[in-house]
Amino acid sequence: MTQRKKTIKKSKDRSEEGLSIAFEHNGNTFYEYAQIDSMPTVRVEAFLSRSHEVEELGLRRSDLQGFCKTVTEAGNEGRHMDVQTLNGYLSYLLTLPCNAIPVIYCVASTLVLNDEPADVMRADDDYKKQKLAQEDDKIGTFFFEIYDKLVKESASSLDSGLLQDFMKEMPTKKQREVEQIFLNSITRSS
Repeated sequence: MTQRKKTIKKSKDRSEEGLSIAFEHNGNTFYEYAQIDSMPTVRVEAFLSRSHEVEELGLRRSDLQGFCKTVTEAGNEGRHMDVQTLNGYLSYLLTLPCNAIPVIYCVASTLVLNDEPADVMRADDDYKKQKLAQEDDKIGTFFFEIYDKLVKESASSLDSGLLQDFMKEMPTKKQREVEQIFLNSITRSS
């Protein structure tokens, strides 16, 4: 019987892309940017939009939309007890200090996993990062640490000059949304 050598996957140096290794676990390497303002626009936009959902709603917009659809269907079908139960559950969710899934969803946009392209976001890569964080406590904890760091950094490092430069690359509607998120974060951190 021949023995097979176990190969250990070596992490790739991605410093030329502005990335450094942030966390390695179970054969996966998560890369991060030194600062939020060094991320590609698509990742900053996704982070700000997603963090707004986490802060304002406590859950992802898509989850809330699905919840509303379910409540409407239950109401239309005359299942009033289900409507009351679902509304009670939503009220409970809103009392929780933090729901892990939206935080994971938010952070997934800022990290680059293994050989994922840094300058674009693909749904399958995003999903894989979220799934890994939900299924592995060490990765989940790492995501919470990154979220805490990014929230603090976004309030202090996106000064008005950087924000204006960033927004020049974004469509007008998004500019207003991001500007409002930024202004809200300054108000909260003061």
